[in-house]
Amino acid sequence: MANDPAVSRPVIDRTGLQGRYDLHIEFIPAFVDSPNRDGSQVANPSADSGPNLFTALVEQAGLKLQAERGRVEFVVIDHVEKPAPD
Repeated sequence: MANDPAVSRPVIDRTGLQGRYDLHIEFIPAFVDSPNRDGSQVANPSADSGPNLFTALVEQAGLKLQAERGRVEFVVIDHVEKPAPD
């Protein structure tokens, strides 16, 4: 499972392919980093100038991202304390 900021959801590999692959996909991201220091992303003004990630995956790699519900592992931290000095 990977977590890609372009997708903003966990991605589970169900291709059944073994090994590692090095793919080069060309796409125009829907969002880009803000010029402000707050770090939030803003809509990409040139997003319509080329394929988005989903279209590029299908056209260039033959892969398709499909939304579905499933279990996702996560950790909940409900209490934190500073360590006691030795």
